[in-house]
This record gives sequence, C-alpha cells and structure tokens, in this order.
Amino acid sequence: MNQPRTSLWLPAYLSAVLETDNTLMPTRIYEALAAIEQRLRSPIDADEYKEIENAQRGLLTLREERVDYSSAPATTNCRLIDGDRPAGRIVKNI
Repeated sequence: MNQPRTSLWLPAYLSAVLETDNTLMPTRIYEALAAIEQRLRSPIDADEYKEIENAQRGLLTLREERVDYSSAPATTNCRLIDGDRPAGRIVKNI
C-alpha cells in the first residue's frame, strides 16, 4: 500500500472485520464485498490486486465462520476466488 488509494473498499473492509455486533456483520461483509466488486471495475495495479484478493478471501472466511446464513443479505459474486484474475483489470507498475 505504497500509493494513496481513493477507492472506498478499504474502509468498508475494515468496518466488516472490526464489526463486533453479529447482527450487523452480514451487512458490513456485504458492503465490503460490494465495494471490492466496484473497485474491480477500474484498472488496478498488481499490488492493490493482491490486497483485494486477500481482503476478499478474509471476508469470505469471516462470513463462513460468523454469519448465520438464514439472516444474511444476498452476497455479490466474487471474481477472485481461487486466484482467478479478471481479464484486463491489472495494469503494470511503471
């Protein structure tokens, strides 16, 4: 995270992982995954891609371990599961 980021995915991610209220957690996770999905619609460099991939995996693990699926909101489709890279999204650091 050497460069300043203007995207909103990081604060949304932090809100999700720092949430202590289990009733709010599904919403926070959903918001963070949606923010990540929005960020992936723009070109990103390899470093941020790796950060996003790690954050996404962490959110999915958190959701699996802490969220009651019967009360959770619908989730976004995640593109980075198992290391799949969306075509044309990564730009080289120059």
